[in-house]
Amino acid sequence: MGPHAQTTVRNAAPAITRRCINIVDANDVPLARLLRACVTLDTIHSMKARGAKRMNSLRANPERRSAARVRWAHIDLMRVVALLPALVSFAACRTAGGTAVEARPPIVQPGAPGEPTRVIGAEQAIDLSQVQYIGADIKFMQGMIGHHTQAIEMTDLLRTRSGSDVMKKLALRIELSQVDEIKMMQRWLADRGQQVPTGREHHTHGVALMPGMLTPDDMARLEAAKGVEFDRLFLEYMIRHHEGALTMVKDLFASPGAAQESEVFAFASDVEADQTAEIDRMGAMLNTLMKEHQR
Repeated sequence: MGPHAQTTVRNAAPAITRRCINIVDANDVPLARLLRACVTLDTIHSMKARGAKRMNSLRANPERRSAARVRWAHIDLMRVVALLPALVSFAACRTAGGTAVEARPPIVQPGAPGEPTRVIGAEQAIDLSQVQYIGADIKFMQGMIGHHTQAIEMTDLLRTRSGSDVMKKLALRIELSQVDEIKMMQRWLADRGQQVPTGREHHTHGVALMPGMLTPDDMARLEAAKGVEFDRLFLEYMIRHHEGALTMVKDLFASPGAAQESEVFAFASDVEADQTAEIDRMGAMLNTLMKEHQR
């Protein structure tokens, strides 16, 4: 591949693919030998692209933005480091005095606790198709269905108790996004043969509530309120509700081995982005409401 062609590919490729090309340049290896590895890395790149929405929503909050960048950088580094042995093994064709020399260092996969390490091939090293969900992922999806369902129940109350068009638009945004996400979570669980909650289990006496969820007394108080008092309570409760969702995402990411499956990771990241932005929006709305009715 000539210099002009390499420049064209490099400019057109996503950032992670360009890392492959840089490895090619460093090892004098034909680009074709790394295409499969690049395709795998581009899958990771697509996941990062979905996270761009999250980073945009965090711009207004430097502290959360910094934490998010640290996690993205950590995940990016972990993925690249995990695939680096495979890339090195692809860099096997070198030219020395006009003779092709094959150099294939072994790729060692660490074993699980109590199990030995084993040598694997390059194709196994770059194969991410076997990344699996774990119990923490299932628990997160099941718990978030009930969490989302209660948020929709809160927006249902708003239709007949608030006279604010701004509040009604907020409620509509929350409802539309969370209805779609509930369907996605239920499909995800069903596809994996897991128990699929209806979302109304929190109405059962004695059932533990997810972080931030309203108690029956809280819901009764909200249901009894009207007008400005309802708007104030709704904003206070929904901010608390969203903060609970962020706690659930934080707990998921802190669980060893969790959120490795791309769909779980992307969804949890979207929840964090969307609900962080909505917390900021509702906080501003609450401040405005309190100022207007203190006059």
